[in-house]
Amino acid sequence: MANPREPFEPDTIYHVYNHGNGNDLIFKEDKNYRFFLERFRKYMSPVAKIYAYCLMPNHFHFLLRIRNEEKLGSYFEELYPKERRSAMSQKDIADLVSRQFKNMLISYSKSFNSMYNRRGSLFLDNIERISIRDDEYFTNMIRYIHFNPVLHGFADTPEKWKFNSIHTYYYADKRSSVSRREVFEWFGGPGQFKRFHQHIQEDEFDTINHLKLE
Repeated sequence: MANPREPFEPDTIYHVYNHGNGNDLIFKEDKNYRFFLERFRKYMSPVAKIYAYCLMPNHFHFLLRIRNEEKLGSYFEELYPKERRSAMSQKDIADLVSRQFKNMLISYSKSFNSMYNRRGSLFLDNIERISIRDDEYFTNMIRYIHFNPVLHGFADTPEKWKFNSIHTYYYADKRSSVSRREVFEWFGGPGQFKRFHQHIQEDEFDTINHLKLE
């Protein structure tokens, strides 16, 4: 079971996800999805590489790698000069990465609440995360995230869901902050990536069904 307080470590891959508070939707219109991705790129691209994502009406998934210690240290020293440290501990890094996530969600929530005359928390309190240290798990997680709209009944195929990073991989001329080249190299090229995404068996969902958010 995921521990929402698992610390973020440099150069480590995480499956990151969160859910709307109660039965609340976190995305109501296309412009909400687009704005969320803008906020995510602004706050998270400096501290993480993005490998896959999927946004759905009441929750989201991202697969990302936290950047190395040197890059994190340089970025945070520039961002928070008053907190400049001679050396950053692992706890410093974990806390600052968590702060980036928190600031991103707050920024989005304020805009969403203002737009829909809403009050209160939009998301669950903690960004949930699971570190991924197994090659097969990483490979399957990319497909799991892309197939999540199919699992939840929002689309028949991954590419029929708009707010899904699979479009970045299927259309090479599409601009994106996703680390497409690195993922293609991992799979052995675009062809292998597409073949791996042609279908998914129900029992493959079952092996990671503990990650499904109702």
